[in-house]
Amino acid sequence: MDLLSQLREVVGDSDPSEPIPYWLKTSLPNVNLALSGDVNRGFPGGRLITISGPESCGKTALATECMVQGQRAGGFSFAIDYEHAFEHHHAESLGLSTGDNWFYKKPATAEEGFALALKIIETLRAAELGVTLPASSAKNPSASAQKLRELLRGRDLSKMIPIVGLMDSIASMIPQAQDIEYEKQNMKTKNMELAAMLSIELKRLARDASMTGSTFILLNQLRTNPGVMFGDSTTEPGGWSPRYYASQQIRLRRVSKWYETYDDPKSEIIGDVVELYTQKNKVHRPFKKTRYVFRTVDPVGLDLVGTMIYLGKNGGILGPVSGTTVEFDGKKRWSIKDFDAECRADADLRQRLVNHVMGTLNPVENGPVAEPEDDEEKSAFAL
Repeated sequence: MDLLSQLREVVGDSDPSEPIPYWLKTSLPNVNLALSGDVNRGFPGGRLITISGPESCGKTALATECMVQGQRAGGFSFAIDYEHAFEHHHAESLGLSTGDNWFYKKPATAEEGFALALKIIETLRAAELGVTLPASSAKNPSASAQKLRELLRGRDLSKMIPIVGLMDSIASMIPQAQDIEYEKQNMKTKNMELAAMLSIELKRLARDASMTGSTFILLNQLRTNPGVMFGDSTTEPGGWSPRYYASQQIRLRRVSKWYETYDDPKSEIIGDVVELYTQKNKVHRPFKKTRYVFRTVDPVGLDLVGTMIYLGKNGGILGPVSGTTVEFDGKKRWSIKDFDAECRADADLRQRLVNHVMGTLNPVENGPVAEPEDDEEKSAFAL
């Protein structure tokens, strides 16, 4: 008997490697390229993903884009809102359906939120499989989870519906221990409780996300790390567990304002230019960055046309880098505003613009996020 046969007799067959069951393709091909190396992919399904950044840099909008893509693929999305600040009307303007394929909870403690998330994916997968899971008891509190793992072992998760869950945010999670004798605890103890809780809960969440084909997006804030004189002085609440268990660790920051006429500060501000940087990536090469336009004026959200104009103008393939003119298709269009409107109205022109920019330029760069140079951008990383 050969060695492999002996091993199988003792420990059973080798477990199969878990492939990515589905991809959450965003509406921006350059962002997809930075995340997965493929313009037709994006965020990996069945994994933990963290998105961090300063306030108002578009973290929730990017996470909402993932939930929207999950719904459009016939899946289910839900949000665990620790900040108690999720705005449904704004999310709907970004394309999210808050009907039958949507669920929303506002837990009081961190542990309650993680328990709700696990119960949601158990219920959804059991309903899809057409089975009734055993009820948990004091003797076996994880009976339902164990049974579901048995049912899903070896199953092709790509044939099941996508499940996308949002947790907003790590910084606002309240560990259950902090509700007990809160005033008697010092600040160091309070901070350690959050990190200790996450080091336990994220282990379970990463395992169950992979085994059930569920995607979890955890948002986080930035804090200033006192005493750091060189390099990145920012840190994220919750300790190091999120960066260990996440398959992708994304950081966002605003780099400039987005004007109605490109670089004319006298025109109306209609959005921001955001830089996305992959600090960790287990499905593609890490340390990639790209920029995109996030509109705050109708149409709200990740802006494909604006992003292509921004990349093309900065790359010098849509006419002079400075100024408000655009040269495309052998024509000189003197108004970026008019060109933007024409691209939105004409799907063929819009697609030709995307093909021209993505086929001519490499919108993804290497290296960490550059240090902000002006006071406005430095303030984005302050407490």
